[in-house]
Amino acid sequence: MDDSKMRPSRRAVVMGLSAFGLIPAGVRGAATPVEAKFVIEDRRLWVSASVDGSEPLLFIVDTGAASNFLRPEIAKKLKLLVQGTGSVGGVGGRSANTGVVQAREIAIGGAFRQNRVLFNTYDMARGFPDDAAGMFASGLFTALDTDLDFANGTWRIWPKGREGDPKGVRLADSSITLLGDRGGSQRMYATIQIDGRPYRMGIDTGAPGALFLFPRAAARSGLFEGRPYAPSGVSGFGGRAKRLGRIVRAERLNWGPLALKRPFVTLMDPAETSLFDFDGLIGLPLISLFDMATEVGPGKVWLARNTLKPTADPYGRSGLWLGLRGKDILVEAVGKGSPAETAGIAVDDVVAVPAVLSDAIKLINGDAGREIALSLRRDGKAREAKLTLADYL
Repeated sequence: MDDSKMRPSRRAVVMGLSAFGLIPAGVRGAATPVEAKFVIEDRRLWVSASVDGSEPLLFIVDTGAASNFLRPEIAKKLKLLVQGTGSVGGVGGRSANTGVVQAREIAIGGAFRQNRVLFNTYDMARGFPDDAAGMFASGLFTALDTDLDFANGTWRIWPKGREGDPKGVRLADSSITLLGDRGGSQRMYATIQIDGRPYRMGIDTGAPGALFLFPRAAARSGLFEGRPYAPSGVSGFGGRAKRLGRIVRAERLNWGPLALKRPFVTLMDPAETSLFDFDGLIGLPLISLFDMATEVGPGKVWLARNTLKPTADPYGRSGLWLGLRGKDILVEAVGKGSPAETAGIAVDDVVAVPAVLSDAIKLINGDAGREIALSLRRDGKAREAKLTLADYL
């Protein structure tokens, strides 16, 4: 049975908070965790929260972020106290200025309250779902002992510290620490092995792919050249990277108690500039295969394999990446080993039909097995290319 069909939607979580009401802070004992519900939808982890007594709002949980975020219009509506300005950056390589506001109190999942919470105000329309009010950063996991039970959609927070060990395996090489001299919350790190090579990775529930390597690590991996790939845009806080990345398959992955064959890995172009001093990110599709716990005192992460099954990273089954040059729809990349390469489509070919970029993108990103046709121009000459979309990686 598909596990995802058994889970509540993020809207159901909000309705549950409305019906549940808030548990006053301090009613739980030291040895008892506070529990809240979460869901995974659209390859993101969602919780509901009330801000300064507001109606329930949906938040994305991103353990790769050092700061919380809130839509500016919501901060204005709630009349949150302005604290100053800040800036954010990410894989896009650029920084953006933000405002900083403070909420008197947030109540997460109807169960856990935290006072005097800071948010960066940021235009969440840039790559975030419309119903996301904001984003919670890593501090909710790295300031207190917590458990994420992915199989049951339960988040346990131990306000006064956990008694005893979590279940599973303690990752001896894990750490909970600040990123260099950057401000914000501490984040979680662990070492994995891809094809026998070690990589120091951030544990990032906000990353929608299973594995993501930054430029220097991508170059060191030997995975960027010489094998089938699907072109992929790379974006996040800091905008979009200048060069396309690649989605490939490695031969094997080892992380704690988990061993996977032929995992998907997203690679940044080695020619890009990296802002980070670690190698990459472990994303939500891989994290969710475990029940994960943080042990804040010694700064360690625990993993216990759950019953959820691995899912494939999404990639375009045509192998094409399209963009605009003036009014022309241009082929910007053709994946090695892809149906588009087999059909003879080349970089800088112009797509004449479909004539609207969104229509063309929808056509080339259909399901495997679908036959499609594109009308192209190359050096002023028209031709038609037919291809069958395929799971070619």
